[in-house]
Amino acid sequence: MSKFTPKIIIVSGPSGVGKTSICETILSENANIHRSVSATTRNKRIGEIDGHHYYFIQRNSFVEKIKNNDFLEYALVHNNYYGTLKQSIENAFSQGQHCLVEIDVQGAEQIKKNKDFEIVSIFIGLSDIDQIKKRLVLRGSETQRSIQTRMNNMLAELEKKNQYDFYIENICLQNSIKSINKIIFDIS
Repeated sequence: MSKFTPKIIIVSGPSGVGKTSICETILSENANIHRSVSATTRNKRIGEIDGHHYYFIQRNSFVEKIKNNDFLEYALVHNNYYGTLKQSIENAFSQGQHCLVEIDVQGAEQIKKNKDFEIVSIFIGLSDIDQIKKRLVLRGSETQRSIQTRMNNMLAELEKKNQYDFYIENICLQNSIKSINKIIFDIS
């Protein structure tokens, strides 16, 4: 039997593709996976909890953390900063857990450049662009302008899917979850 080596599991994909729903289920089904909570300067959506969904911080505090080298990665996305705190990864690894990082393609590219960690990357996509737009509208938290921005960014993100170790087409949520659970089982 091989020794367990904690890994960063990157999950990326366009807004509205179902990443969060998939990741929440994966986390509830796998005790050996810790969720990295990202920091962001964006406003909270209805129902989001600080420290659970994101660490919601002011822009000046975020910039100070950048200067202190507190982030494994960070990016300016949709006019807000997002970043992965190094402490979140270190906490998971110290407990012998993989660390799941739900992140955009910019952040994934930064993390994958880091040779200090073993990384497995998964891109979740959906070829039905109208379905993605419908999901964004149904959130009820997006303006028409932000939906258009996210749709424009989606096309660029989809072009990067081949840079990931695995691609999952999220046609059926349960099948996508099964596929990712198999990947996690195989890497553990």
